[in-house]
Amino acid sequence: MQLEFHQVDAFSSRPFSGNPAVVYRLDAWLA
Repeated sequence: MQLEFHQVDAFSSRPFSGNPAVVYRLDAWLA
């Protein structure tokens, strides 16, 4: 299974600073 993810920089307005977080968008919960 392959899942697409997006990395966001939380608590920062500049790229590659702050706290990195990865977000997965799912159509349904994983079992």
